[in-house]
Amino acid sequence: GYLHTVALKSDGSVLAWGSNANGQTTVPAGAQSGVTAIAAGYWHTVALKSDGSVLAWGRNDLGQSTVPAGAQSGVTAIAAGYLHTVALKSDGSVLAWGYNYDGQTTVPAGAQSGVTAIAAGAQHTVALKSDGSVLAWGRNSEGQTTVPAGAQRGVTAIAAGGYHTVALKSNGAVLAWGANWYGQTTVPAGAQSGV
Repeated sequence: GYLHTVALKSDGSVLAWGSNANGQTTVPAGAQSGVTAIAAGYWHTVALKSDGSVLAWGRNDLGQSTVPAGAQSGVTAIAAGYLHTVALKSDGSVLAWGYNYDGQTTVPAGAQSGVTAIAAGAQHTVALKSDGSVLAWGRNSEGQTTVPAGAQRGVTAIAAGGYHTVALKSNGAVLAWGANWYGQTTVPAGAQSGV
């Protein structure tokens, strides 16, 4: 997270430390066992349970920690953005909730089926489709949701930074787009194959 750290133990329990100004490091009883994945937002924490349900705690002023009914079962992956939360369902659909000023929780039709992975940036959301294409929506101030031609097929993994997006191609090359203030989207020669 922004000012906190989260760890998942091998026994399925969650540890969290750092700033607790919004309760983001106060792990609830439900996250003390049976957790399979974790994500840290700016001021909130999210956990995926082995039964496919999602738990979220910490700051909730924009609903980012209020888990909707659809994410209380059948979830296979989670991600946390600045002030929003994302879940991938077993049927390949995406759910998103919380801050929606830039449309980051308005899931497009293309992400309502066939999604295999998700990622959340500060104010944007990214999905990898089963056909190897990438979808991105939400804030596009730095081009972080403008998917380049090279990421419209052959992608095997995705990640999202604050204002940039990253994709791994099946040929081992990395693509990155969006904010490049510190060179984060200028892919070096060493990451153009073998990744």
